[in-house]
Amino acid sequence: MASSATPTPKKIVQSVTVRVPQGMLSPSSSSASSKNFCNRPSNRMYYPSNFKRSAAPARVMFFQNDSWNDLPTPIVEFLRSGFVERKAVVSVEIEGSTVLFDFVRMLQIDLGVGTQRSIAWIDVNAKPFFPRAFVSEDLVEGSDSPKVQINKRINVSGRVLGKRQTEERPMDEDEVTSSITPRSSEWPNVRLVGEPERVYTVCSNLFLAGMKKVDLAAAVTAIHQCVRDGPLDKARLEVFQKQIEITTAARGAANVIYAWCGVSGNDVKGILTHGFGAPSKVSGPQSHGIGLHLSHLSVPFLSAGQSERDDNGEKYAILCRVILGNVEKIEAGSKQCYPSGVEFDNGADDPKNPKWYVIWSTNMNRHVLPECVVSYKSNYVPAQSVRRAYPVDMLISKIKSHLPPSKVQELSSLVCELKGGKLARDDFVKQCRSVTGEQLMASALKDLRLQKQGS
Repeated sequence: MASSATPTPKKIVQSVTVRVPQGMLSPSSSSASSKNFCNRPSNRMYYPSNFKRSAAPARVMFFQNDSWNDLPTPIVEFLRSGFVERKAVVSVEIEGSTVLFDFVRMLQIDLGVGTQRSIAWIDVNAKPFFPRAFVSEDLVEGSDSPKVQINKRINVSGRVLGKRQTEERPMDEDEVTSSITPRSSEWPNVRLVGEPERVYTVCSNLFLAGMKKVDLAAAVTAIHQCVRDGPLDKARLEVFQKQIEITTAARGAANVIYAWCGVSGNDVKGILTHGFGAPSKVSGPQSHGIGLHLSHLSVPFLSAGQSERDDNGEKYAILCRVILGNVEKIEAGSKQCYPSGVEFDNGADDPKNPKWYVIWSTNMNRHVLPECVVSYKSNYVPAQSVRRAYPVDMLISKIKSHLPPSKVQELSSLVCELKGGKLARDDFVKQCRSVTGEQLMASALKDLRLQKQGS
């Protein structure tokens, strides 16, 4: 066990001043003995496999107020050194109180005040290690008994589940699973939002309400909310707020809305750190000028074409606050890259009933402010992906072998109508999907993509 005399900065972690009920701590606890405390009946969960499998932690977090909070760097560095020495429990002196960090039970135990909280970490290989149940046990000042403990389990999508209960059940180490995407550990200036939080509920409901129009199986896997604690992030917010004032003064109203920006996982870090650096990847008939393309709040699936699946099969969309100002109509396929006149600020495919907004490059980082990053899984493939990449005959030949004769006949009829000019391309794609189903279409497109890459 590390020496408790190791100096640490003051006020690294706030301690809770509480009244400890009699019998909670044995008399020997005043001498920093952890044996009796850690063997309390309520403390029966063990995660030795996490401790054995994990490399040294790069981030260490504690669970409080229904969210995961990062420990300060000096404490993380001290804990990392103990972890490298394979110490299952590391003792740290924080504001005169002895705090134990138990990597096997995944608990932070304050011997001075008699509280315990779950801990989690992400190691240097970006692998996350979270306990199956989250524990946050604080005692109320002046109370004779502890609060009811809230135990929460996370399923494989990272969502928080469960109800209030007063006892933890023992967990088999093989049950311990967490698929919170490792990439999230690389994203700056965000916090993982828990499912009970209002931010999660609102953002998830908005996103799924649109996505389920095209894919009933679409699912949100995680939501990260942008935080603005650092000087650069605060400055970015101030610039956005100042731009609202400028636009309001010039136009009478800033016309602030929310919209979706589809991005690849590799782009998220750069956007959160430095802002938007290049126009969106929207081309062909779907492009309405050259700039940052954002889809209307009700149609997040349009932005799915801007995002590529990562190795975990996840895609990403950023919910943004946007200053539109005066909007002009931009025709599909236009190469316009700035306002057509001084009376306009930004563009849209249809100012009265927009599906796409285009924010010009000169405005991107003053008129757009990221709010949340949504990680999700969906088999939906935007229509433009079919139109852009593969001939109809090649796509149909991939699909028809997996369909019954009646469905093949429907597809053949649709192809004849398309080639005969009786059916518009967008209508063809929509009806084709209704015949094949989203999963089969996605699988066929994936096969064609791999075939194209191999040729």
